[in-house]
Amino acid sequence: MLTLIVACGGGGAATLPPDHSTAVATTGARPVGGLAPGDPELDQASARGPIESITPGDLAPGYPALHVVIAGETPVAERSFFISLPPAIPVPFAVGESIVLSIETVPGPPTWHPRNVVVTTESGELLAMNGVTAPPGWEVQRAGEVRRVDRGSYDVVELFVSFTHGGRSAVTEGGRWRRLASADGDWFVAGSAQDLDGTIPPDGGASSSIMIVRAR
Repeated sequence: MLTLIVACGGGGAATLPPDHSTAVATTGARPVGGLAPGDPELDQASARGPIESITPGDLAPGYPALHVVIAGETPVAERSFFISLPPAIPVPFAVGESIVLSIETVPGPPTWHPRNVVVTTESGELLAMNGVTAPPGWEVQRAGEVRRVDRGSYDVVELFVSFTHGGRSAVTEGGRWRRLASADGDWFVAGSAQDLDGTIPPDGGASSSIMIVRAR
């Protein structure tokens, strides 16, 4: 299985994002992620060990990324993943460092769908994650309306996403990257969320995506 950490978007900035965090958490919000009633149980997979290689690759034509391979005896597809970040944000690990890769997926056909992809140190310290559920020690919430787009029978409502960690908060929208300075160091965060309001089509619904990367 080939796992992906996909950047939420919003930028190949030439410089690191400044600190956008504040000491006041956003209120009146609701959490991002979590299983809804009727959702299937998630499949779990993992790989661990020293990083064998980090080489340029492509998630898709014209979408450059880095292919990270963990050393081991199993097929490479079971111990590798892609990470795609804006050029100004350093990759939070290096060749030779030991990491643990954990994946939660929605099981079964028609597609294999990663829900949460998390990379930590061997001791469990977070290095990077992409998905919909906040990792331990983090609070991630939908936090107010950014804009509405009329789609005829319904509106697409883009929402702010707030990240709170270590007594500090940062708010983002549309996958834009923000820097959050907390008691345990600096982080880069990005998030996007939307609701549908009105007569919602059968294949429509709320969606969200978050990414957290430890600064180096």
